[in-house]
Amino acid sequence: MTLLSINGLFSRYSSSKGPVYAVDDVDFELDSGESLGIAGESACGKSTLGLSLIRMLSGGSSFGKIIFDGDSILDLSESEFNDTLRWKKISMIFQGAMNSLDPVFTIQQQFDEIIKQI
Repeated sequence: MTLLSINGLFSRYSSSKGPVYAVDDVDFELDSGESLGIAGESACGKSTLGLSLIRMLSGGSSFGKIIFDGDSILDLSESEFNDTLRWKKISMIFQGAMNSLDPVFTIQQQFDEIIKQI
């Protein structure tokens, strides 16, 4: 079963010289239970892709199709996305994991704590 489907995703930032496409026509699918690693050089669009998926792209815009668990993420209102998906079914651990995760506790313990809050 497809959990995440990305089709024709573009994410861009505005600049004085015109739009800068940080994510340019990305397509992929992930089935439930699958993982995907994204690697690349600095400033190649990895974080922009993640931020686009969780609708936290500050100063930019995304268009295309992002279907997560049957919901079209980019078509949901901000309140619908917040109420049903953000931090409940989809979230992001940012690149500075030492600032996001506590090295004293296991990842399992930290995720259990998050789940208790939901």
